[in-house]
Amino acid sequence: MQAFFVTGTLAAAPAAVETALYERVKVFAALGVRATIVTLGDSPTWPQVVRGYGVKPEQVVSVFDQIQQVPALAVAPFPVAKLAFPSDWVKLRQDDGDEYHRQGQLLAKVWRDEAGHVDAVDYFDETGTRSRRDLYDCRGFLSQVRHYAETHLRQVTYLTPQGQIAATQDFSQGGLLNINATGAQFPSFASFVEAMLQPLANTGDLILAERREYDAAVAQLQGVKHGYRLREGNLRITPQAEDLIITSQFHAELPQAKVFDEDRADVQLQRGWQRILEAEEIIEK
Repeated sequence: MQAFFVTGTLAAAPAAVETALYERVKVFAALGVRATIVTLGDSPTWPQVVRGYGVKPEQVVSVFDQIQQVPALAVAPFPVAKLAFPSDWVKLRQDDGDEYHRQGQLLAKVWRDEAGHVDAVDYFDETGTRSRRDLYDCRGFLSQVRHYAETHLRQVTYLTPQGQIAATQDFSQGGLLNINATGAQFPSFASFVEAMLQPLANTGDLILAERREYDAAVAQLQGVKHGYRLREGNLRITPQAEDLIITSQFHAELPQAKVFDEDRADVQLQRGWQRILEAEEIIEK
């Protein structure tokens, strides 16, 4: 049996839900259960982020890495020296990055990480409004080009490490996502999520939605054990008696809920999960 934990973007300075997720992956490994994080968000820095929390790259499946045809590359951030701007753009160094001006007009700003490598580059039109953002992958290539109109995100182009277009997402058409390699189109985020999760749905596996926006997609999967994390608000589905629900306190309307405060990453974490997995007959007592 494998466990898949479905989440969105894996960003730096993670929220409590992501911190608990990283700890759970390590606990499952210690208990002999193979656990994999499935990130459905565009996460150009995920290898760098998870490494800082003791999670191995092979314990993560990045859907956008698959779409963008990213091989197993080492972390090697994009250096500032590789950026090229017109010779008449004047560089002004700032604490948080470098600005580029021409005749007093701000044209671009380079955002750097703590080590001085490129995270992103913003480009501005004649009114000083951001019109484009280039996002760089921590493995050393331009990953996304985001286009804006009147401060609103209009289109995202996803690139392969070789600079070829892998996919485009058009927000003027409700977020329509086109995958170049297959010709597949996804008119909504929900249809994209369901299509990406279905190949993981092997009989008997546990697939757990980390956030509410994935509850409905996980509930549609057939032949698997469904799991949901109830942290704030209500679930977006009606859970079944056999579902695994992780919550920090008892809910009278969910008598089958497995009461377990996962945000407490202490010595009780492994014991608590062992109790739950044994009760679910995922591991033997």
